[in-house]
Amino acid sequence: IKQKQYDDAVKYLKSALLGKLDKNTRIRSMFILGQIYEYQGDNTRAAEQFEAVIKKHPDYPQAQFNLIVLYQEYYLKIDEARQMWVDFIADPVANKVIPGRVKEAKERVKQIDEMKKAQEKADAEAALMMKKMEEMERLQRELEAQEAAANGGAEGGAETPENSGSEPPAE
Repeated sequence: IKQKQYDDAVKYLKSALLGKLDKNTRIRSMFILGQIYEYQGDNTRAAEQFEAVIKKHPDYPQAQFNLIVLYQEYYLKIDEARQMWVDFIADPVANKVIPGRVKEAKERVKQIDEMKKAQEKADAEAALMMKKMEEMERLQRELEAQEAAANGGAEGGAETPENSGSEPPAE
């Protein structure tokens, strides 16, 4: 893995997982396999692997952390990720085993909250801008209607031979 020979590492780990391993070695191997998939950019398989680790060993905070990162950054499931971060922060095992990651999780929740506030503000500004544009369009139509009325009717504009009435239309 350190030599970035990920394909070889995947083959080795898959082979090892088919054999008899003690529970801790099996869980650790599954977790490492998920990390390798993540390094390779195969985020779907990485998420599946982390989920399998969590299913077999719910108190494996490293897998929880990596899975939440995927939810936030790859799947862009921000609301789900935020709730997962909150649960992760409250997890006593995570606080004991990987306190640095818990601190990072708190920062991620803060970032998500700030991002949501900024999005709400942008949405409100966009809605206000749309309302102003609609009002401008309405005023433009009123102005055009007034100009048309002032110029002699709905047709508007200057008289031309076609609308002056001086020459009958050709049949």
